[in-house]
Amino acid sequence: VTGPLAHQSEVSIRGHQAAADFINSQGGIKSLGGAKIKYVVADTQYKPDVLKSEVQRMVQLENVPAILGAYDSGSTIMTSLEAKKYKVPMVSGVAAADVLTTKLAHPYFFRYGIKATWIARDMFNTYLEGLKKAGLDPKKYNKIALLYMDGKFGQAVAGGCKEWAPKKGLKIVADLPYPTKSTDLTGTLLKLRKAKPDAVFMASTLNDAILAAKGIKQLNINLLAVFGGGGGHTQEKYYMSAPEAAEYQTAFTYWNSDINSPKTQKIAAEYKKKFGKTMDGDAAMAYGSTIVLADAIERAGSTDRDKIREALAATSISNDDARLPTIFGCKFDANGQNELTEGVMIQNIGGKRYTVYPTKF
Repeated sequence: VTGPLAHQSEVSIRGHQAAADFINSQGGIKSLGGAKIKYVVADTQYKPDVLKSEVQRMVQLENVPAILGAYDSGSTIMTSLEAKKYKVPMVSGVAAADVLTTKLAHPYFFRYGIKATWIARDMFNTYLEGLKKAGLDPKKYNKIALLYMDGKFGQAVAGGCKEWAPKKGLKIVADLPYPTKSTDLTGTLLKLRKAKPDAVFMASTLNDAILAAKGIKQLNINLLAVFGGGGGHTQEKYYMSAPEAAEYQTAFTYWNSDINSPKTQKIAAEYKKKFGKTMDGDAAMAYGSTIVLADAIERAGSTDRDKIREALAATSISNDDARLPTIFGCKFDANGQNELTEGVMIQNIGGKRYTVYPTKF
């Protein structure tokens, strides 16, 4: 795959592949005589015109019964609209823009993951709990800044922060969007330093997350906490590229290696053996969304798109289902949003990520 999100997309592809291989090793789709899962990869190159032509290729030439993906919210929104036009069921993993299951909701779209407003809520809860544990008054350290890419994902997380900030007693002293393909964030970071927030909450892709982390350290911007709302902040490459700058940073994700769950550990070990890489939240969500789709095809007993859509709508997978690498199961509401979805907050300490929220993990 190519384009500015190639690295993250490759991680997702590995997750889909691992799940497909697992399903096939267990006998494939039994209701279809053991049919094997085959997937067609569409490289959108992060270009709208290419995305549309690739969806058309998959639907009309490859005749796929369903679509998985895309990685980012902007591409997922466009793909969802195409899925609606062609009446092809689609299951999304990590795309977080709220509109996907609100204003743009339609019968053929299903989201396995969380909404951006919920990511904002969880980041704020973690920050406030951290202050209390440190013996600090949340009312004294309530000044926050928002630093985010101006694409759909960044706008969605920032929008969630703006919605939740007053509810949590937090004051936004700097609202700092920046172009998605930025190669220099110095000007934006100087504005951040001038605002003197106690904490900054970010929504970034991998490259700009690295730029921001290094810039905050180089400009000596004094912050109590730095939070990442998923995206680039969950990638192993992020912590390898900016180890010192990312120290003590906290990020939202769907999975972490220290989660005390036998099923997640087993799947993660198999993933590591297969690819030689550690499973992260993006890979786990790609894996889980593939399992959800395969479960629906199994129950539909057909590759008919409408029958698969009906089966997806009726999905009921428990939180402890051993097929899923995530801590949650799957049950879609009337708008296609998974009601059981749940994330975790991880903190980078000494080059390792530790789950810090919710405390049950």
